[in-house]
Amino acid sequence: MEEGTAQRQKLHQRVDELTRRINCLEQHRIVPTGPARLDDTELDALREEVVALLAEIEGSGATTRLRALGHPVRLRILAALLDRPHSARELLQLCGATATSGLLYHHLQLLISAGWVARSSRGHHAVADTERTVAALAAVHACR
Repeated sequence: MEEGTAQRQKLHQRVDELTRRINCLEQHRIVPTGPARLDDTELDALREEVVALLAEIEGSGATTRLRALGHPVRLRILAALLDRPHSARELLQLCGATATSGLLYHHLQLLISAGWVARSSRGHHAVADTERTVAALAAVHACR
């Protein structure tokens, strides 16, 4: 039991650290004379780079993976699975009184298809990639 608590605390610390880093990246760089400004040429080059990166992301399946995070129930499922693997019955209880088994399986299937969740032994579900999941949840957290 203590191992699970220690692991949960470590994950929370990692999420907090990632959130802090994201917040730092979002802030404008300040120099003694004021905020850094890009001239038109630098801005055009940056736009081209961003468009190229977005084109890579579009073909990589990232939009499907991110779309799967777009529901509070799926975020609750991922948060629970970060702690430890759970059975569908346990996840149904965590989702609350309004959740049905059909709705739970719908959300689980979306998370599995997107690569966030994997079925583990004896019908349990687990996070497929802890580091990627923690980073994604930190990004979702920073969007609130």
